[in-house]
Amino acid sequence: MLDTLKNILLLVLALSSIAVVHEFGHFITAKAFGVYCGEFSIGMGPEIFSHQFKETKFSLRAFLIGGYVSMAGETENQEDDGSIPENRRLCNIHPVKRIIVMLAGIFMNFIYAIVIVSIILLNSGYYGVSGNPVVKETSVGYPAYDVLQAGDYIKKVEFENGSSLNVSDYSEMSAFLETYDGNGPWTITVDRNGETLTFDITPQYVEEENRYLMGATFDSYTYEEVTIFNCWGFAFDYLMMIFKLTINALFDLFRGIGLDNLSGPVGMYSAVSEVREVGFEYYFILIAMLSLNVGIMNALPLPVLDGGRVVLTLIEVIIGHPVNKKIETILMSVSIALIFLLFLVVTYRDILKLF
Repeated sequence: MLDTLKNILLLVLALSSIAVVHEFGHFITAKAFGVYCGEFSIGMGPEIFSHQFKETKFSLRAFLIGGYVSMAGETENQEDDGSIPENRRLCNIHPVKRIIVMLAGIFMNFIYAIVIVSIILLNSGYYGVSGNPVVKETSVGYPAYDVLQAGDYIKKVEFENGSSLNVSDYSEMSAFLETYDGNGPWTITVDRNGETLTFDITPQYVEEENRYLMGATFDSYTYEEVTIFNCWGFAFDYLMMIFKLTINALFDLFRGIGLDNLSGPVGMYSAVSEVREVGFEYYFILIAMLSLNVGIMNALPLPVLDGGRVVLTLIEVIIGHPVNKKIETILMSVSIALIFLLFLVVTYRDILKLF
């Protein structure tokens, strides 16, 4: 029971820190453009502490899940006694400034992830720079032995379910292969001495490693010393690999592929439980990956998300006036319903995985 409470607390702290960083991005850019911000809240629900600093109230609320910044003119129904000047309302500032405010939360999520990974790399002292996906050798008794040859450059990998990846380095290929838990054939496209060849390889399940392998080895990584000067570049390199795989997974999702790879609160709880067992630095790596994913998800063009609000602002610029409020409300309602439905489906699947 104590472990369960620890896992829940760690998950709540992770998600809250990500939400606060996201909202802080909106807050600092809104303030920079003169938008009136009535409150910056950490958490949701009943207020347990607050401090008024100039015109903004900073509050801590009972449920440390999420947070928000209250910006004048952000929504039509926001409480307003009419004392806030028109030029200090979000809806009335220049569209470019509005877009910057909307994108600032996403940007801060990316920065948060980079800072976390940079600190972890500095602490470890080294970083494995991924090599090219070139076959070094194949192992006797494995399916790749009679198919691939030393020197083959892996260009593309495709799973039986239709999910595929155009490979640029070994690390992203390895991470992509580890997301697939089926035994159906992998379609491997290689460059062999300038000739493009395609093979179907059915991976072999290795019980000791609890995964499917095709039996090919690569010059996977070269290890470089990490300093205060290069840690940011290495962190960016690592997160770009995660970014590409996430975008690839999103495109697959729109095609109806890979729903099993999504995780909701239950899946994230399981992830926290697992990383606690292998070391606390992996907990912070998990926070960095969640922050990156929150940034990506918020960039989606759904009206209820930051990316969708950017799209609505761009439409406003093109047509010369704001989008009709009824249409905007309908779009908001539909996007909320879709997100809630996805949440229910993912949570249901996460619960099934537990059993």
